[in-house]
Amino acid sequence: MTHLYSTCLSGRRAKLCLAAAVLLFGLASLCTPAAAQPEAGVSVSYDFFPFSDLANPNTQPVNGERNFEQDVETRVMGMYVDVMIPAKFSNKTMLQNSISYHRRPFDYEGWDEEQGGSNVEITQAIEVSSTLTRQLSYEWSGMISITPGLYSDFENDITGDDFNISVAAALTRRHNDNLSYGFGFFYTFIYGEPLPLPLVTASWTNGSNLSVETVLPSFIEVWYATNPLIELGLVARVSGNRYHGSPDRFKVANPQLRYAVGTVGPSFRFHLGPKLLLQADSGVTFLRRFEFYDGSTEIRSIDMKQSYFFKAALIIGN
Repeated sequence: MTHLYSTCLSGRRAKLCLAAAVLLFGLASLCTPAAAQPEAGVSVSYDFFPFSDLANPNTQPVNGERNFEQDVETRVMGMYVDVMIPAKFSNKTMLQNSISYHRRPFDYEGWDEEQGGSNVEITQAIEVSSTLTRQLSYEWSGMISITPGLYSDFENDITGDDFNISVAAALTRRHNDNLSYGFGFFYTFIYGEPLPLPLVTASWTNGSNLSVETVLPSFIEVWYATNPLIELGLVARVSGNRYHGSPDRFKVANPQLRYAVGTVGPSFRFHLGPKLLLQADSGVTFLRRFEFYDGSTEIRSIDMKQSYFFKAALIIGN
């Protein structure tokens, strides 16, 4: 077991990261007068992945003893706050700004510090996102989205290694009042590493109570409204990112944790009011991967066994 795996990611400098994000977000928002802005929104969510075993533990004995990876269990939780402030330039142009803070603590059972040393404690991220949408004609619209962020343990001074940026662009065609679809490209970290991927979008409704929304390779959602207050859905999504660690702790030049999780399962939406929504998701994981790198050199790749998950979100505003 390497020091990179055994001492990953705890954080203590979120204030500096937040200040940088607020500055970037403010610059993005200044371009539009307040009177032209539609209403903002806030989302607060929490997800929970229970204790689960490693799918690919190291079985090689350590000093004649059973390797602790065969017995260790890991639990992951996540807390997210997203603030959205859209800006309307005209009837054809909309700029959607958002700032997000993500915090992901880790817990363990059966961890052996003599074999593994210190363990992963937490990852944190602060993102600023701007998405510009332009109506090109009655049928066609274009979109470009840029999401810079800081992803780090924030134990040392922030450097360029803590910074990631995702970019997406797409053209969307309105086929009729019920169906639209599009295509584009996506430079993303959702699988834990930077990847250029094709982007496919689609939106369909039967005109009343059934709808499908997808942005591949990120998510697909199917929703059925039983009444104006309640929606039942089936949701599959993939998320993740690359986090930079402290070289002083990990004893390598450029320590990285690349994390990705994929989930699928039923979802429930309850409209508590005109601008207040409660959403709850549950189901199983089909992907949970931790990859540990020194720069571009892989040190260790770990997959977790399939487990259930739970997520709850409260959304205020549009």
